[in-house]
Amino acid sequence: MIFYRCLCAFELKNIMTLSGCRPKKSLWMLIVMPVLFVGYEWVFAGNTWTPERLLAVPLFIVILLYFTKLNTSIFLTRNSLFLIVWMLVAFVASATSLVAGWSMKMYIAQLLAILFYFMTLWLRPDLMRIFLSWPLIIFVWFIGPALATIYLISFYHQLPGFILHWFSETGGGTRLRATLPEPNLLAVLLILVNLQVIALGYTRRIWWWCLLVGLHLSLVFTFSRVPWVAYFITLMLYFVLIKPGHYSNAILKRYILLLMVLSLALLMMGYLLYQEFGEHELIGRVHSLKSRFVMWGLAYSSFLDSPIVGNGVYSLREIYPYASSMVASSWEPSSRDIWISNLPLALLHDTGILGLIFFFAFFCRLIVRGFRSVRFLATRSCESSYLVRVGGGLVASGIGLFITGQTIPAHSLAFFWITMALIECYTVNAYQFFEKNHFETTMR
Repeated sequence: MIFYRCLCAFELKNIMTLSGCRPKKSLWMLIVMPVLFVGYEWVFAGNTWTPERLLAVPLFIVILLYFTKLNTSIFLTRNSLFLIVWMLVAFVASATSLVAGWSMKMYIAQLLAILFYFMTLWLRPDLMRIFLSWPLIIFVWFIGPALATIYLISFYHQLPGFILHWFSETGGGTRLRATLPEPNLLAVLLILVNLQVIALGYTRRIWWWCLLVGLHLSLVFTFSRVPWVAYFITLMLYFVLIKPGHYSNAILKRYILLLMVLSLALLMMGYLLYQEFGEHELIGRVHSLKSRFVMWGLAYSSFLDSPIVGNGVYSLREIYPYASSMVASSWEPSSRDIWISNLPLALLHDTGILGLIFFFAFFCRLIVRGFRSVRFLATRSCESSYLVRVGGGLVASGIGLFITGQTIPAHSLAFFWITMALIECYTVNAYQFFEKNHFETTMR
């Protein structure tokens, strides 16, 4: 209870709330909690169902009824139009695919995940409070200190079966995945969580340090190499974003140089680790690299057959049914699921050049606007620097999603789209703040 009292002591009443609509916490958590437990799945009628797939449509209807009762209209940002066009391109690609039946089924699954973007965008949650919600606090302590401690205990004691579900066994050993489908996705989530915990800034609180150390240990125990690199980069970006005052060319050059040196050091460290432990699957994981190369090669060949609109959502496994045997391993001898572990290539294969253009128009415009919003608020006297730090963590996490997307694209999961929606909400709030300040300045 100590950490909760510390959190409650946080002075929120004097913080300017930029959100125009403040939904109930229960409604927000109804959206978030299924996403956090997406690692639990059930097979019914030949389809794989997860909490977010089961609850997406009911939650969507509830939110529509919520706004109907309030007599409040829903809205779409200009940036959302790029996403809608991409969804239309994906529909055409899936409907005209060589494996249209399978691809349309996966398109619906993709659509269910994207619904969480629109639900979050319409609700416009209070960014100053959502990361302090009781259920989220408990979940963060679970995936951080609790899970890291359990992982260490597992080396000395046999754990119950339900706890083993939180681990992923590979040829190299045990990796943490918590309630998510696989370790890389947990690592991506931990990037966002770590940045938001850092944003809290309780450096003089022992519970804050315990939480931060536990979260970083969990990130290490995922043994996800690209998310490790992504986290270092996003952490650097975070501190650059929240820095008060305007930049000079000298400061920008200094940060760029530091980032290059850090990236080079990480590459050298990775090379040395590979030279020393390359034979150990947990470090080298040569098979995972070979599997990715095989899938990338197949995806590129398939893309050339339909370069404009693509081959349909997640159609690769059906187009090349024999591919599973090509990437089988000693610890997974029969088969494994086939998917394109690279976001740009997956977009090219599934939705073609046209889909890639509209998707990245949506993503890049979102990140650029988010970057500008954080810098706008950071260079002005706001009532709370916490607002700046939250935005910096969100935008940096968006960059982290892109970096990790080179090996583990998460755009088929609602977690990705909720993060995009939170960044969008932040930019909308920042522009409202700008318009208000500009109006007041003009009136003076």
